[in-house]
Amino acid sequence: MGDSGQLYLYVTPAGGRHWRMNYAYGEPTKPGGRMPQKTLSLGSYPALTLRDARRKRDEAKITLAEGFDPPVERKMTAKARAIADGNTFEIVARRWHTLRKPNWSTVHAADVIESLENDIFPLIGDLPIRLVVAPKLLDVLNKVEERGAIETADRLRQRVSSIFVYGIAAGLCDTDRASSLGKALKKKPRATKQPSIIDGIEGIDRGKPDAPSPAALWRIGAARMKGDEDRKAGKAGDHLVPLAPEAVDLLRVVRRLSGDLPIVFLGERHAHRRCQRAP
Repeated sequence: MGDSGQLYLYVTPAGGRHWRMNYAYGEPTKPGGRMPQKTLSLGSYPALTLRDARRKRDEAKITLAEGFDPPVERKMTAKARAIADGNTFEIVARRWHTLRKPNWSTVHAADVIESLENDIFPLIGDLPIRLVVAPKLLDVLNKVEERGAIETADRLRQRVSSIFVYGIAAGLCDTDRASSLGKALKKKPRATKQPSIIDGIEGIDRGKPDAPSPAALWRIGAARMKGDEDRKAGKAGDHLVPLAPEAVDLLRVVRRLSGDLPIVFLGERHAHRRCQRAP
C-alpha cells in the first residue's frame, strides 16, 4: 500500500488502468496498531482525467476528515438520489407489478410480489436500477438455489428480467441484466408425471359396471407423494382417496365412452394417450 491519500494508476491483469487512492479508516485491530488500510477506486483512465481524479481524491479526503468512509458515503448518496428520483429497483419493480396486476389472477399477483419481497428486495431493492449488475443478480439467485428452490430461482430471474424490460421502456435503465443469467443457473429438474384420476382406481368391477362399489377409491402411489425415501419405498405410504357415489357414477358414464381401454379420459387423436387437460 502507498502513502495514505496518494493518487496512483492501477493496471489490471487485463491491461485496463484505473485511478485509485489508498487511505486508512476504522478502528485498529489491536491496541496501538494501525487503522485498517483501504483502497478507493476513483474511475478509469483515460475517461477520467488527471484533473478530475485529483478533484475526486480531494473530495474523498474531505469526507475522511469529517469522519466518514468515502465508499460508504458514495453509496448512501447514490441511494438517497435514487430514492429521490424514484428509480430504486424496488420502486421500479412495484410500479411494474401495479401495471401487470390487472392481467393476473389475485393468487398469481400475490405470489409475484411476495417472491420479490422475500428474495429480491432485501438484497438489491434499495439500489438504483441502473447500478444492479449481472454478477450481483447471479449472487442473489444462487442464494435461492442453495436452499434447493431451483424452479423458484428461474421464475425470479424471469420476473427480474421483465422488470428491467419495463425499466428500459421507462428510460430508467439501458440493459436487461437478468436476460443472460438463465444459462448460469442450475437446470430445472425434469418434470415428472403427476398423479391423476386415471391412475389407481380400485374397487369398481369392470365386469359389472352398475354394481354398487362402496369400497371404490383412488390410490396415489407413495413414490409420487411428498415424504422421505422410506415412505416412498413402501406401499403403506400410498395416499388413498375414497370415491363418493357421485364420483363412481361419473366414472361409469365416462367408461361407456372409453370402453375397455386402460385410460378413462382419452386423447383426441390417440386412444392410448390421456387427454392433455385430464386431471
